[in-house]
Amino acid sequence: MRYLRVSAGRRRTRTNGGYTLIEVCAVLFIILIIGGLTLPAGYSILRQEALLREVRDVEAVARLARRYAMQSQRAEIVTFTQTGWQIQSAPVSWNAANTNSPEVRPDPERIHITPGNITCSISPENDNKWIEAKGFQWIFWPDGTTSPLRIQIARDTSWIQLSFNPMTAFATEEASYMD
Repeated sequence: MRYLRVSAGRRRTRTNGGYTLIEVCAVLFIILIIGGLTLPAGYSILRQEALLREVRDVEAVARLARRYAMQSQRAEIVTFTQTGWQIQSAPVSWNAANTNSPEVRPDPERIHITPGNITCSISPENDNKWIEAKGFQWIFWPDGTTSPLRIQIARDTSWIQLSFNPMTAFATEEASYMD
């Protein structure tokens, strides 16, 4: 421990550097304020990323079903379920003339499960009526075509609407709202 010497009425100051408790507290307070301001923005980005991940998955399943249909020369069916969607191969005897949905067995490797807080709606007639996608079958034909389809993927109050090209199965974003 060093002692300060007083000589002739003058005080010597400490020469070893350091920060006072008040300076350290002030810096910590500033760091906490900046962190508190960026935390909501970071949380919003994470929520948006979960929604965008599902959009990328829907785009990928459309391209994958189209590719399966063209490779196998059989119709591939994307069935929307309560918990996501699955790709199924239609039986060889099933074709466009059949009005009944084909009886197919789902392949566990072709099933996608969406998080519980994400919903999927469709608009098959290209109007603004959105219906729950559960049970809807989206058919990809062996020539690579499909019916035009609009899909809306939503989470809480955020949503993204996609429109799929019937010839290429590529999606274009029509509208979105992110909170």
